[in-house]
Amino acid sequence: MDYWDEVYGVDMSSMAGFAKKSAFGECVVATIHESKLLDAGACVATMDCSSADESGESLVLPAPFEFVLERGGALHGFVAWFDVQFGPEVVMLSTSPDAVPGHWMQTLLYLDEPLAVTKGQKLSGSFSLRPDAANVRRISVTVEFEGQSRTWKM
Repeated sequence: MDYWDEVYGVDMSSMAGFAKKSAFGECVVATIHESKLLDAGACVATMDCSSADESGESLVLPAPFEFVLERGGALHGFVAWFDVQFGPEVVMLSTSPDAVPGHWMQTLLYLDEPLAVTKGQKLSGSFSLRPDAANVRRISVTVEFEGQSRTWKM
């Protein structure tokens, strides 16, 4: 967000906090190429949507994770995606970065500030989903790691 330091010769640094909160305050849906990832990713949670109750509370997922990073660099956030298996036959819909791009993309969960990480470093924490109390069409996503906790709405 260094852009706000000077915009066409005008010091706009006082806008940086607002701009960052506006840009990174919610999930961003985009296509991310797998070469941009610091780790190949892993399944963090599995759910059976056919057993969900109407409130969605049965799908609340506090799920621990641990990644050993394959590359070092700046960790700007987390990328979430899902795979869905339809029926007993293996008809799979994948939104992973290494899948053929389609209508569904990945969800980016940006951190407030990038975190410098190294190859082989372990990142552990928890990832949780829960229905949003104010809007049934939204989900609250919370990631806790390295002593930080951040919640996004999608």
